[in-house]
Amino acid sequence: MPFQSLCGRQRLSAANATALAEAIEKMYYAELIIDDLKVHHFLGSVLEAAVFPHEHRVFLYTHYEFELEHNEGHVIAVHLRMNRSSRLELQHETEVAVDIGYSVVWRETSTPVASRSQSSSSSSSTFFAASRAGAVHWLSIANSLLLVVVLVVTVGIIVASAVRRDLSRYNRRDDEKDDYDELALDNGWKTVAGDVFRPPAWPMALSAVLGAGAQLLTLATALLLVGTTERCLMT
Repeated sequence: MPFQSLCGRQRLSAANATALAEAIEKMYYAELIIDDLKVHHFLGSVLEAAVFPHEHRVFLYTHYEFELEHNEGHVIAVHLRMNRSSRLELQHETEVAVDIGYSVVWRETSTPVASRSQSSSSSSSTFFAASRAGAVHWLSIANSLLLVVVLVVTVGIIVASAVRRDLSRYNRRDDEKDDYDELALDNGWKTVAGDVFRPPAWPMALSAVLGAGAQLLTLATALLLVGTTERCLMT
């Protein structure tokens, strides 16, 4: 069956187009039931345009391609693909004209009717597994890591400049050292050694706080690793 329009060309208001774009960004999906078989699909897709600064484009699927396998007068399996060549770009606060439709291809199969439920369950499991794996936004993670690197480099440059300035002051000539000794006793990065090796006032409380913090850091790191490698573990 060739492309069939559902409701003809409809015009979405700016508010409705924005709401639909936000739903696609949040990975909303729809569920269709064909002859008691469930099939799921996303409303659209998001294309990452730039990492830093972060930019992306939102597309709406407008052409649904169904492939139906039938036997003995029943639909055995439903396969749904989105025609990416006909997807429509959505922009926030912008009106848009939409024409959503579908096409159907029927294929006869020898699969018995009794296995219909297994086919539907397998299709649903594959869809939800793919949706969970797609929840990891690698570009957003790279964007955050890049920001952390920039901050670390900036702080490092500031600290290096301060240390270099203090070292130059410590290495002054001997005739200037007498006037500088009193200032050097109270200032400079070398005085940090006195704080580092000074025993804390509450050593047990400090050790308990450090131990709990290390445990929470280890747990958070393990959860992040499990979440990012979920797809690999499932396969």
